[in-house]
Formats: sequence, C-alpha cells, structure tokens
Amino acid sequence: MPKILVIDDEEQICEIVCDLMESEGYEVDSANDGESGLEKLKNDKFDLIFLDILMPGTDGLQILQQVQAIQKVPTIIMSGYIPPGMEKKVLDAGAIAVFRKPFNINTMVNTASAVLDT
Repeated sequence: MPKILVIDDEEQICEIVCDLMESEGYEVDSANDGESGLEKLKNDKFDLIFLDILMPGTDGLQILQQVQAIQKVPTIIMSGYIPPGMEKKVLDAGAIAVFRKPFNINTMVNTASAVLDT
C-alpha cells in the first residue's frame, strides 16, 4: 500500500489531507514542522509527500531540498501564499506540483493517484 507523508504546520490541513488520502486507500502519516517530517523520512519510506512552503523554522524549500537528498520522493507543494519566484524554485528543486490553499480536493487526489498508481 503506498504511503504518504503530510508536512504542514496547520494541524487542520494535516487532518484534512490525511483523512482524504486515507479514504482513497493510502497509508498516511503527518508532521507539523519540517524537522519532524525529516525525522519521519529518515526512519520510514514514503511514496509521496505533501509539503507546505511557509512554516516556522526551516521553510518548505529547504525541507524539499533535504528530502531530495535523503530519498527521491515525489513531492506536492501546498501553500496559502507562495512568495514571488518561489514556485519556480520548488519545481526546480524537485516538486512535481504546486497547489495553492484552498486547494481543489479532486485535483489533489487525482494528482496523488497519478503518481502513486503508476
């Protein structure tokens, strides 16, 4: 069963994405900051990551770069605000898609399924 990691400092977003992906039949874990997410990544294997950009401490771009150094995991960025130029940076760093909050749930599920079901 594919496993997903959700990293977002907003607990409600983590819960929504976790519940949504679990209802689609995926195993899901979450972290509320980048450092905790990286620890989970070091201790487990994930098939997809949902990652927020603007978080306290280490930002999502730095986390994405570290994720790609640990293991090449397809990563979908989700953020309420993406600073100018950041979308290109995260795509260049290895993100496969960028969703702005509030995101379209169907589009998010379809994107995740396309990655995980191949």
